[in-house]
Formats: sequence, C-alpha cells, structure tokens
Amino acid sequence: MCTVGDKLYVIGGNHFRGTSDYDDVLSCEYYSPTLDQWTPIAAMLRGQSDVGVAVFENKIYVVGGYSWNNRCMVEIVQKYDPEKDEWHKVFDLPESLGGIRACTLTVFPPEDNTGSPSRESPLSAP
Repeated sequence: MCTVGDKLYVIGGNHFRGTSDYDDVLSCEYYSPTLDQWTPIAAMLRGQSDVGVAVFENKIYVVGGYSWNNRCMVEIVQKYDPEKDEWHKVFDLPESLGGIRACTLTVFPPEDNTGSPSRESPLSAP
C-alpha cells in the first residue's frame, strides 16, 4: 500500500482459498478520498505478497516478495506508472527476497538552503 498524490494504492497480495492455501492477487486499485471511490488499475506482471513498496518520481516500485502460486520468494522489481496505467519490469534482484521493506529518502545537502532537492537518484541494482 502507498500513496501517490491524493490516491491510496492497494497492490497485489494474496487471497485465502478457504483451505490452507492461497493464490497470488495480480489485481490492483486505488482509492480517491475526493470521490470516495475505488478504481481498478492495470494488473501486476507477476504476483507478489509481503513486498517492499516505495514511490519515486510519482512511480510505484514493488520489490521482491513471495509468490503463493509458485511457493517461493521472488526477485522481481516492478514499476507502476499511474499516468500511463502500466506496469514494467525494472530488473531482477541478485537474489530472491521476501518480507522486505522499501522507502525513499530525500537528503538536503547542508549548503543547500533552498529547501529543494539538488539531486535525485533512481532505484538501481547493486
């Protein structure tokens, strides 16, 4: 879950089938408090639960996680562009990771007194 602008995005996860089994959820949606309405968006490329999610330059990055359909941790990093309603694979992590957390951080250099970031760096593989 994350926010971009005034919208709350709910992404992926799993669905309990009523036994001891789960399915990946590829569907996603956002909530607009202005309209008090949920809206479906493009489905994820691959199911991911227990992921890291971060927003950078108004794009949503979904990192690693667990695939219930394949019963394994996953290495994929996916990016969602809300303006285009499209998902893209960014890259694969060096190893599969589940239960991770992600964030973005803006650092202001001490000599920068304008209050705005002087440099941004995108997400990249090690």
